[in-house]
Amino acid sequence: LIVKNEAENIERCLDSLKDISNEIIVVDTGSTDNTKKIALKFGAKIFDYQWDNDFSKAKNYALSKATGDWIIFPDADEYLDTNTQISLIQLLKRVYTKKDFDAVLLKMINTEGVNGKIISENPILRIFRGNCGIKYIGAVHEYPVKNGKPLKAANINDSSLIIYHTGYSSKILPEKIQRNLDILTSQIENNEINSQTYYYMSSMSKSLKKYEDAIKYA
Repeated sequence: LIVKNEAENIERCLDSLKDISNEIIVVDTGSTDNTKKIALKFGAKIFDYQWDNDFSKAKNYALSKATGDWIIFPDADEYLDTNTQISLIQLLKRVYTKKDFDAVLLKMINTEGVNGKIISENPILRIFRGNCGIKYIGAVHEYPVKNGKPLKAANINDSSLIIYHTGYSSKILPEKIQRNLDILTSQIENNEINSQTYYYMSSMSKSLKKYEDAIKYA
């Protein structure tokens, strides 16, 4: 994980990972609460990282510290479903010999807080092979690639792999969106623009009801 001031969430996240993980890597980008203290209770290896407005750089630093054949890389406000915890190791053993696949798809269920109403569901990449050159790209809305190309993900049909995400609650979402907008705005000013920059600028502006900006970036 990469984290900052996640004392409210990190215990739930790590509790869902502790029994299926050989190591837990936590990269802290400047917490002032008990985030690191809580992570240490789970035997996590803690590394400090100077935040530089780029999620990919922080995540790639975390990947450089990991040694596992498989990486589970959730956000701190995400946690695995109990049934997923039970079945995941056996499923990864099945996929391990299928070298065409770099990753495993999970179903993310976005909820209004913990155990709150379901906001949306979507497929997500949170599990992929370690030690094979996979890295993240994108300062925000970062995603993993291998040799610059999207990962080939196995979609496990005979078992439901679920991860819950509480970070889309109406209480905290506007602050996250504004943070991401600021990062992308800075990138545009520095002419660091990729194929998704204006899409996200438009989408996030719409979420903040900045409709003229949404139209402009679209």
